[in-house]
Amino acid sequence: MKPRSLQNTVQRGIAGSLALLLAACAVAVVAALDEPAGTRRTVLVAVPVAVFLVGVGLALLLRRRMRRAFTQPVASLTDALDSVADGDFGRTVTVTGASELVDASTAAQAAVRRIGRELAATARARAALERTGPAIDLIRRELEAEVEPRPEGFAFAAYFDPGAGSLAGDFYDVVALPGARAGVVLADVAGRGLSAGALAVRVKFLARAALQLSMTPGQALDWIAEQLGDLGRRSVSCFIAVIDPATNVIAFANAGFPPPIVFAANQEIALGATGPRIGSPAGSWRTKQLRVGAGATVLLYSDEAARSAVDPDVVDEAAIERLRVAVREHRTGTADAVVLECAAAIAPEFPGRRADDVTIAVIQLDRARDRPAGPPVAPAEPTRLRQGHTPAT
Repeated sequence: MKPRSLQNTVQRGIAGSLALLLAACAVAVVAALDEPAGTRRTVLVAVPVAVFLVGVGLALLLRRRMRRAFTQPVASLTDALDSVADGDFGRTVTVTGASELVDASTAAQAAVRRIGRELAATARARAALERTGPAIDLIRRELEAEVEPRPEGFAFAAYFDPGAGSLAGDFYDVVALPGARAGVVLADVAGRGLSAGALAVRVKFLARAALQLSMTPGQALDWIAEQLGDLGRRSVSCFIAVIDPATNVIAFANAGFPPPIVFAANQEIALGATGPRIGSPAGSWRTKQLRVGAGATVLLYSDEAARSAVDPDVVDEAAIERLRVAVREHRTGTADAVVLECAAAIAPEFPGRRADDVTIAVIQLDRARDRPAGPPVAPAEPTRLRQGHTPAT
């Protein structure tokens, strides 16, 4: 049922009042019937006239008060809201009259001001995006892994899902090195936005330069930290490895990155941290080496890939186990197939977009190479590691 308008309600009230007056008039007339003839005539004439005059006066008074208290304020409020609907957010929405209408106009004015502030903020954000959009696109392009000839003897595949919201600082990279070796870099800059993206670009190209200058992974991290200087509250987790497919030796250094997992000969070995995250306080990093058999698979993943959907600050061990299971069950397939299975294994926990970037990478050493396939040697400090050469044992 359609609600009655305020004016109709008041008009019904006036009609009700007149009905009561008429009823009173009828009662007076009936009572006068028992009076003498002269009195009866006087009553029969005077009472209806008096009732009529009182009723007319009451109706005019109520109508006037209704116009002042309701009709005019409602019309004024409607006109103001129509102006706001047409885009005039500077219009003042205030009325005088009934307390209910004053409260309604106050609430409407607050809503108009809030909408105006939100529109102004949106306009500022749009202007900022127009200024920073090209820079964001450039940073994203710079963070993409470069396509270049990769050494034979191993396969590399990666899955990258950019998080919702502003630019983040995750990236991965593969660098061709002399001697048919390859450098692999995964890093995650804490925070989001242009500054995080710009820092990630610096880390990427510093890591490339360090590897191309034949630094060991630990030396590369030391040099990167030195070049970056004081990062303030920011920090960078980074994993750098040099892979030699000819010897099945992996030399690595881990600056607080989630430990990559090596799957080989029914064993799983985590390549844990060899030093702190890059940032404050300053640290140093050791290089460790690991010899694996032909066909070994290495799983690398960023923090967000193992993040709990319930508590974003907690690592979900179940998610890590799902990644492990995906590799165990599909490692005989291609690196591309394995990395997609890993991504699918953690996807159900986050039906929507994640808050941060997700990076998953898989390295497979060539199964066809005639190399030892026995159990891998546990990570150890290199004994004959010289700058410029990945150790061979």
